[in-house]
Amino acid sequence: MCSRPALGSRPIHVRDSKNPSGPELNLTAPAWTAFLADVSVGRPGA
Repeated sequence: MCSRPALGSRPIHVRDSKNPSGPELNLTAPAWTAFLADVSVGRPGA
């Protein structure tokens, strides 16, 4: 999956760039930060 976040908005909208008409995940700024921290240490979905 290739994600594309919309960083200029609140909440942060994330979707699969390969499926632009598909579902969208809406995250708060703290949730987005936590997600990035987990991914950066190899724990996606932790």
